[in-house]
Parts: sequence; C-alpha cells; structure tokens
Amino acid sequence: MKAKRNVTIKLKSRFLLIIASLFIVLLAAEFSGILHSITLTHAETTFNVVFDFDAGSPPPSLYQNTPFDYLTSNAVAAHFSSPSDIIAPAFSIQNMVPLGYNMSMFSGQWLYDNQITRDYLDVEFNAYLYSVDLTFAVVEPHGGPGTIPSYINLTAYMDSIGNQIGWTWARGETASEQNTQGILSFTSIDPFNLIRIWIPSNQPPFNPTDFYVDNIIVNATFPPDTSPPVTTINLTGTLGNQGWYKSDVTISLSATDDLSGVNRTEYSYDNITWTAYSTSFTITAEGTKTIYYRSTDFAGNVEQIKTGTVKIDKTVPTGSIVINGGAAVTNSSSVTLTLTSNDAISGVFEVRYSNDGVWDTEQWEPPSTTRAWNLTPGNGTRSVYYQIKDNASLVSVTYQDSIVVETTSIAGDVNRDGRVDIYDAILLSNAFNSNLGDPNWNANADLNSDGTVDIFDAIILSVNFGKSSP
Repeated sequence: MKAKRNVTIKLKSRFLLIIASLFIVLLAAEFSGILHSITLTHAETTFNVVFDFDAGSPPPSLYQNTPFDYLTSNAVAAHFSSPSDIIAPAFSIQNMVPLGYNMSMFSGQWLYDNQITRDYLDVEFNAYLYSVDLTFAVVEPHGGPGTIPSYINLTAYMDSIGNQIGWTWARGETASEQNTQGILSFTSIDPFNLIRIWIPSNQPPFNPTDFYVDNIIVNATFPPDTSPPVTTINLTGTLGNQGWYKSDVTISLSATDDLSGVNRTEYSYDNITWTAYSTSFTITAEGTKTIYYRSTDFAGNVEQIKTGTVKIDKTVPTGSIVINGGAAVTNSSSVTLTLTSNDAISGVFEVRYSNDGVWDTEQWEPPSTTRAWNLTPGNGTRSVYYQIKDNASLVSVTYQDSIVVETTSIAGDVNRDGRVDIYDAILLSNAFNSNLGDPNWNANADLNSDGTVDIFDAIILSVNFGKSSP
C-alpha cells in the first residue's frame, strides 16, 4: 500500500512538472513574442544619426563656444551646454592637434573642454534615444607600461538631470602619446533624451580634467507626435490704408513643430493645386488674392489649412471737377462744384479742395458729387483744385477748373475783393503820386481815372472806407 502511494505521488509530481514545463515554454514563447514585437517596433521607428561637428544646420563654426544648437538632416536636434557656461563657456569647437597628442580617432572638427576645471558636458535631444556611441579622448600624460588610463563617464536621463535611466563608463586605450582615446557606448531598453559626459575626480596618478568628444552616434526615434505644425505668414510691401498695399507684396511662410519637426510647407492660390514652399515669393497682380497654406510634420500630422489675404492697388484714382456747370463767368464768389471720383480696385476713400493748389493745410473729407465752395475774393480768373485718395492711400493727380469772377465794385476797392479796407489804402499809398507809365503805377488805385494817383483818389477811398460791394 505504501509502495502504491509512492508511485502515485511520483506520477503526480511528474505530471505537475510536465504542466509547469509547458507553462514555462508557453510563457517564454509569449514573452519572446512580446519582446520580438517590441524589437520590431523599435527597429521600424528608430534610425541612426551622427553629430560629427563638421556638418549640420547650422554647421558648427570653429571656436564656437557652448551653449549651441545642432540640427541633423534627419531633423534630430541637440543642445550642447555645460553648467559651467554660467561662468564662462566650458567647451568649444576645435580642429588643432596639440603637439605630442594622440588624435588618430578624430577628424575634421571636435568638441573640447577648454577650461582648466573639470566640467560636465550636457547634450539634450529632441528625440528619444535608445543607444549612444561617441569617440572620446582623455587628456593625460602616458604613464608607461602597466599604467591604467583614466576613465570617462556617461549618464542617461529622461527630460531632466536627476531622472536617471542608466550610466556607463570607459577607459581609453593606452598609447605613447599624451592622451588616451576610446569609444564610449551606452544602450538602454528605456528611452532617454539627455546625456551627461564627465571625467570623475580622484583618478591617480594623473587626475585629468580635460577631454575631447567627436562623432556622437545616436539611435533615436521621435516621441509620439499627434499635434500638427504651426505655420505663420508674413507680408512685406508698402502698406497703405484699410489693409491695402501700394506695391508688390512678398510672401514668406515659417513653420514650427515641437516634436518630430516640420517635414514640408505648402501653399496654393486655389486650394486645389499645392506648391512646396522653399523660399519667399512675390504677388504683383492688383486686386485681392487669397493664399492658402499648411505644413506637415515628420509624424504625418497635417495642419489645418490657413488663409491669408493679399490686397494690392498700385493705380492712382481718377476724377474731374467743374465749376458752375462749366460756365465761363460768374458774378459771385460762391459757386457750386460738380465732381467725379473713381477707383476700380480699392475704391475712393477721401477727397480735398484748394483755392491755390498748395496742399499744406487742406483737410481730407468724404467724397461727394457736388459741393458748395467759396472762391478767392475779388474779380478776375479764379481756380479750384481737387485731389482724390483711394483706400490704398494713393493720391490722384491734381484736377482743376477756372472761372472768371465779375462782381459790382465799389469806389476805393483797389484789390477788387468786394470791400474797402486797410489793404486797399496800402495799395493806394504804394502808388501815390504815380502817373501812367511809372514803375509804381496801379490803375486800380486811380479811382477818378485822371491818370494820376493823388489826394483826390485818397479822398474817394476814405469816403467809402469800411463799405462792401452789394
């Protein structure tokens, strides 16, 4: 009975072991599938980019100091900085190899810790990273056979220093020159977007403080991006009134995207045919034109179509003026003006009038087809001048019309302004004692028409002084 019980227990144990083994196999297969799925997704969405300090947008210039921004052709951007930059720029772009230094792994330009202090190099990316490799050189003298080179550290963070994802370190290869070179690599299953590179202290016998960095290679993917880019339009030209331009208008578009970056910007005149935007373009045709525009980011998000209105008027308005219906003569200085004003593009805005054609104090006013007007006082030919301004603030040429004024005069009205006053007395005094043919002769001052301006003319003026024509 005891032997049978032992057999039963052994069979149950084997059965449980088989079940457990199957469960482990299935679990392993499931985990493998999940891991494979993650790996495939990672492989499909990530790509490698290189920051070599020789090309990019903008290309880093020689001796350029941190902080600075660096954009690759894949739209992965990096911001290079150091906490020590607050005091003085800690790192700069170099291409000089100091005498006796080993730089065989470096080419073109590289980044160098040019301060005597031990500085951190922070590099912040606009993408998620899964791995980073970089070439480094630690500045230290060769210590001879058996001397262990100093090491350099890299710590990875997400979003900010303190939110650590992981870290690594590496030593350079022992060489006969004055520094050791190597490759520093870090890989993580968790994404990161900020790295810090530095040389730890207390590394006898040399305790180096300076290092070089070149060829930073990152395996990156952009964060999930569901927001479209934002595009703005800018119009450049000679602006008039009411949003109208008096010249050709240059259109420029600019777009921003906080995550994956702007892939392309387009514009259209009809919302049907779209043109890729690369540089500013100019509108020359007069009238009103609508510009449609939009941008698409690298994640495929398309911005909602926006519109901008361009209004151009380069043609001055036209018009006409007629005094008293075209009459040649009037016996009054009060007249009626008949007016026209035309502008086929932006429309007429205001008009103004003048008796002398000098546009200094004349006020603009709304247009009308007729207007009561007072001519310059006195007899003779009198003119009225007229200008038109459209909504683009373009001003017409000066239009004018003239009429002869013949009013009943009063004895003593030397200047023919319809009244006898001090101005007439001055004119008479200027011509006093003159005869016909003299330089100061004034026929209007010879009030009794005897060919001489004398006391008798002065008496006539004084009798009527202060009176006006009927």
